[in-house]
Amino acid sequence: MSRIVGLFAAGLLLGLAAMGTATPAAAQVTDPACQTLTDFVAATRPNLPQPIDDITEVTDMLVDCDSDVLTFVLRFIVPAEELPANAVDAARAAFLVGSCQQGIAEATGWTLAGEFRAPDGTVTDRFDTTAADCANVAATAPDQVAGYVADVAQAFPAPLILDDTLEIAAAQADGTTLVLVVHVSGVLADPETLTADLGSRLVPVLCTTSQVSALFRIGAAIRLSVVDDAGREALTLPLDESVCEAAFAMAGAGAADPQLAALCAAAEDVVAEIRAALPIANNDGTQTTAAAFDCASGTIAMTAVFTGPTDLYAGTALAERDTEHDVRYCRLDALAAGLMMTVTTQVLGVDGAPLATLTTTPSECNFVTPAMVAAVLPTLPPAALAAQLAAIAEANAPTLPARINDMLSLVNIFNGPTVLVLFYQIEGTLVPEQTAAFAAQIREQILAGDCQDPNQLQLLRSGATITYRYSDTSANGLFTINVTAADCGI
Repeated sequence: MSRIVGLFAAGLLLGLAAMGTATPAAAQVTDPACQTLTDFVAATRPNLPQPIDDITEVTDMLVDCDSDVLTFVLRFIVPAEELPANAVDAARAAFLVGSCQQGIAEATGWTLAGEFRAPDGTVTDRFDTTAADCANVAATAPDQVAGYVADVAQAFPAPLILDDTLEIAAAQADGTTLVLVVHVSGVLADPETLTADLGSRLVPVLCTTSQVSALFRIGAAIRLSVVDDAGREALTLPLDESVCEAAFAMAGAGAADPQLAALCAAAEDVVAEIRAALPIANNDGTQTTAAAFDCASGTIAMTAVFTGPTDLYAGTALAERDTEHDVRYCRLDALAAGLMMTVTTQVLGVDGAPLATLTTTPSECNFVTPAMVAAVLPTLPPAALAAQLAAIAEANAPTLPARINDMLSLVNIFNGPTVLVLFYQIEGTLVPEQTAAFAAQIREQILAGDCQDPNQLQLLRSGATITYRYSDTSANGLFTINVTAADCGI
């Protein structure tokens, strides 16, 4: 994982898409950015320090509303003699790209500072990012931009089916260009008609995603490679801000948000499932009694009844409930993060009196960390944990061996009271130098998956160790990766 992706995975940089909407508390503040960033720092500090990558961590965050500066206090966590020769320069470039990727400087006009300090508090290096710096970030840090593009390509949820005839089959990195392989089923129209078709069905959806906006902000390019059923490339289309502007203009100024139009069908299905299951008992003491969806505003609205003491929906307790709401709909149910919808829950008392309205927007999902997800998951008692691990092993054992890809197969699975062991077999021969690099890469991928999966997080939080053992085709052991709660910061 790159330094940049580590920074965002730690939940330390935020999107300010809703900056223009003042909350009642922020309405009294001259600068809404000051209030927003102050609240964010206050919510983040209890979770610090947090690692960015193998050698760097964030230890504090500071807001200076007089100077309009948000400072990330950083430090290297390995001895100076073990640092790569270019560690400081790499950190500076990564901070620049990471800051610009989220658009904070552009949205607020603030300066983002990365400040390295020695153990005694002495400042050793300082990196500043302003909106002007983001105008030429691709030329300033091309390697970091390329690294970010590679991470986006690796994390892209392909294949991504958009409708019966259209899907994004793959995402690939080509230097600082993200290549999306778009598969159109059936007989393809002529290039002009096909371009117009994609301009109405696909381009508006892509242009309204935060990932594409972030790529534009750091100067990365996007290219669509359109292929037929046989995988032959039939058309290449560049995607840039001018193409997006043209697509929106064609949609009409008064048209509904094109992204919402593409996601409404999926949201309607989800809400229909919720309605069919009502009433739904939740683990926070509420019971969901109603659900509605409004495509035009992109809002899923639910009603829940709380039977506990009403003071659990006031003061500090209300703030905790609001955080739990963000966690649930950003990661657990993923209605906000997956469907890009705003989710509201009107909480009522048993007498029908309103207790609170909890709201989660897609932009708030940037703040949700694995630790926050784990905190709202119930801990399994020892007997239940052992039973869950046994159930996982029993469910998967009949399907083994299972081929994962061209070089990797899952050949066996073992469980104990607090351990789940997965045995993988790697085809081909790895020399020791290759083995170490491959093991490091696999560990990053495993942690990225386990630390984002609520099911895995619940097992880890309950005391489980998930072990991944890799061997070659001759059953010679190559390396073992153990994942515990500590590895996910919980």
